[in-house]
Amino acid sequence: LNGELVAKFYLKDCVKPEAKTLIDELKSAGMKVCILSGDVQKVVKNVADELGVSEFRAEMLPETKAKFISELKEQGKKVLMVGDGINDAAALSLAHVAICMGSGAAISLERSDVVLLDDSLKSLAKAIKISKFTYKTIKQNLFWAFVYNAVCIPVAAGVLAPLGLMLTPVYGAAAMCFSSVTVVLNSIRLRFKQI
Repeated sequence: LNGELVAKFYLKDCVKPEAKTLIDELKSAGMKVCILSGDVQKVVKNVADELGVSEFRAEMLPETKAKFISELKEQGKKVLMVGDGINDAAALSLAHVAICMGSGAAISLERSDVVLLDDSLKSLAKAIKISKFTYKTIKQNLFWAFVYNAVCIPVAAGVLAPLGLMLTPVYGAAAMCFSSVTVVLNSIRLRFKQI
């Protein structure tokens, strides 16, 4: 006012309250977290410090984000990317798993494997946990299916016939049904898993 400074305004990005908890959960799960942002260095550093993230990149253009993701993949790393803007679309399409917030840009939604409908970071943590439980269940199901087949097929083929052990078609069908029921029941457990 009349050549004299009378007021200053500071604008700051607000970090979601649950963001720090999510970052800590990801780190404890053995994931390396990196922030990629188009914002200026100082702003990104402040956010990274607040969240406890040591690796971050600032002033990134869409193509530099995509190049960064490609380089991680070339190093043999599995890349999960979370984004919501137009400038994230190219990088999302290159990630092994792309997650977009539900209110994100249309092109980012199209390029994503998972869309979080409620825009909550708690939903992101839940989605990651569900995917891990699902993967574990798939491995369990494959194991049990293999065990059933490894035991029942040789018996049905008569390998143990000299010992007087034969698997009649009725018992063979029952064993296969039991195998299928075991796999289905094991999969249904996911619905009741407390996350």
